Amino acid sequence: MWIENTGCPKCRSRDNLGLWEDGSSWCFGCHVYTPPTKSIDNLKKRLLISNKKEKGGVYLPDDAYPPIPKKALEWLGKYSLTKDEILNLNLLYSQEKELLIFPFVNSDRELIAWQGRYFGDKKDYPKYLTYGAKDFLCLFPSKEGSKTVSVVEDVISATKVARHMDAIALLGSHLSLKTANRLARSYYELVIWLDSDKYKEAIKQQEALSPLFSSVRVIYTDKDPKEYTHDEIEQNLEAK
Repeated sequence: MWIENTGCPKCRSRDNLGLWEDGSSWCFGCHVYTPPTKSIDNLKKRLLISNKKEKGGVYLPDDAYPPIPKKALEWLGKYSLTKDEILNLNLLYSQEKELLIFPFVNSDRELIAWQGRYFGDKKDYPKYLTYGAKDFLCLFPSKEGSKTVSVVEDVISATKVARHMDAIALLGSHLSLKTANRLARSYYELVIWLDSDKYKEAIKQQEALSPLFSSVRVIYTDKDPKEYTHDEIEQNLEAK
């Protein structure tokens, strides 16, 4: 569990060094990492997310806890997320399964779904694994709110796009008709921004969902949204 941010002795930043309850630390500026110093058993009672069976039979791995290893933190560091953006994701990690876990809970703090990003060495192992509710709305609202919503494939992309407009992480590449109908009640315009290998699928979804919105746009880029800078994302979203 995150405790606070303080000054980093290496890069001399004022508040870039994040301190976690297990004794680990991570500098969001220079990426210096200090491993945990306390037993993970002492943290079990402090978890915000229950690891018991929840509605729909969703389970977290038994060893899913807050300390995030260096390799996963370095991966997150590639995408220029802010400290608050990373902390708001409530990330967990399973050492046994080598998964960085993005948990999703409802208003009662009940686990309804989770996605894991694999950091192991098995070549044929899926990069992402998703469990739980298939039709929940993984919404990342922008600060200002908007009448346009962008759907992207992954959580990191949604986090960055939400700096500019409301964003939905599909945790895949398909926007169901049920979810689209829910979005159409709140948004006039839909922007579909999938990975380049899903462009044809995005065009098909544009054709199918156009009757629900005033406008449905598809953005094509060589890389997925999380790979782009803040300004590049804004330029792609504003392009017609």
